[in-house]
Amino acid sequence: MKYILFIMITLAIMVNVGFAQSENQSSIFYFYSGGCGACESTGLVLDTIESGHSDVVINRFDIDTEEGWKIWGKYQSVFNVIEYSNAIPMIFVGDDFLCGYSTDLEDKVLSVLGNYSDGTIGTLGDKVFENPEDFDSDWFYDEYLGNGTVDGDFVNVYIFLTSSCFPCNDLEVYVDQKTWDKRINIHKIPLYTNDYESDIFGEMLLTSFKNAFNEPDLYGLPLIFIRDDYYVGYYGNLDEIVNSYLGVNSSRSISDAVYSIYDIELKEIAHNRAEAYGGVTVQTEFGNDEGFEKQADGGRSDVRSDSIWVILVFLVLVAMLVKCWKSS
Repeated sequence: MKYILFIMITLAIMVNVGFAQSENQSSIFYFYSGGCGACESTGLVLDTIESGHSDVVINRFDIDTEEGWKIWGKYQSVFNVIEYSNAIPMIFVGDDFLCGYSTDLEDKVLSVLGNYSDGTIGTLGDKVFENPEDFDSDWFYDEYLGNGTVDGDFVNVYIFLTSSCFPCNDLEVYVDQKTWDKRINIHKIPLYTNDYESDIFGEMLLTSFKNAFNEPDLYGLPLIFIRDDYYVGYYGNLDEIVNSYLGVNSSRSISDAVYSIYDIELKEIAHNRAEAYGGVTVQTEFGNDEGFEKQADGGRSDVRSDSIWVILVFLVLVAMLVKCWKSS
């Protein structure tokens, strides 16, 4: 009987320990690409951290795969990554993210993990992975754009374009030749001008719009944003589209809130980066098409190798308990 009692107590301890370990688990979401030297170095650092910390799980995603690219875009959008958008390697932990590799990366990651002594369960990083559909443009507006300035009496049109795009050129001529209502403001944001500072600003501002609209994979030029809507391509009836917003007073506008919050801030960042460029590997387009057939490398693993041993020992003890019970 004492033997049975001992086994039962051991089982109870194991269950409690296992539960505590899962409650205190910290998840790291790591995005990388093949052929990226900084990613390779970062991967080695994370391997070291994972092997030395049983409560840390590394979720690895190759952005050269369709799944990895999609999840990466979602994380960047939800965390509102602007300055280093589409830069790798990128790490998300809890409510924080790190971008790029440095020789003290291990210290940086451990420092961030130190902010989550009770684990990252329930933090933004974990929630995005578990329920990405919860993070839409409405969530983004409430989280990031509440302090934006919106004047519903005016209609602001934000047009992203480049001179190397024929539809962009046609749209620019169209806009310049039109006589617009005094309540309509046209903002033209040029891209790919070969002016480094201007290009940095334009790309970051476009990223901020994509994040806010929950459209990280929104491509094609020209891109037109009006209040809570966007349009891709050249529209010969743009004046009719814009005029339809007149008289529709709205206290909410994703476009206006984004522009009012980030315009000046991003211009300053662009100016500083133009003066002293910092090196990160930028992935501006999807990787190889062959990656479409692959799954994200590693993905999320909720069962670690040490957990498997715990389960095996648990099963053995249960079997012994049953045997003792029958013999008694």
